[in-house]
Amino acid sequence: MGHRRSSEGFTLFEMIISVAIIGILALAFSPSVFNPTEVRLLDSEARSIVSSFQLAKWQAASAKISHRVRFYSQGGRFWYVIEAETASGVWSAKAGQPARSVATKFAMALTLPSDSSVIFTPSGFISSYDSSKNTVALTSSKLTALNQSGRRLIRIFASGSFRLTSDNGG
Repeated sequence: MGHRRSSEGFTLFEMIISVAIIGILALAFSPSVFNPTEVRLLDSEARSIVSSFQLAKWQAASAKISHRVRFYSQGGRFWYVIEAETASGVWSAKAGQPARSVATKFAMALTLPSDSSVIFTPSGFISSYDSSKNTVALTSSKLTALNQSGRRLIRIFASGSFRLTSDNGG
């Protein structure tokens, strides 16, 4: 009588090979799994800035006083806040609209007037518009390193309108 081999289950060797193959596939596909999250975060951050611009423009027009979105650096990160001009040259933060910070994982480059702000007149136009100083750029080094669209560029126009575009930062 010969031994009859059971065909139920897997051998240890088969299990080790299966786990190794799954591990290799997981490593190969992990960038495509995590990058959509990075893209969503970058897009969300850029849209938040555009929303602040739109809100400041709307508030300037409805209150008939100048409003601005001012950017500043504090504690190793960029912040932005909506402010209203309460007297000539005197700005105060809008109640109920706290300063917002930009995630430290994104590099920020401002090409705005010298005070790093965008000022909206009561008519909704940009005050002291300069066509060479009209952008806010957010960059994800992680996406750029993977040669993906890792930069969001917000271009500001004299009319108080905005354009959000994405590119590889080149």
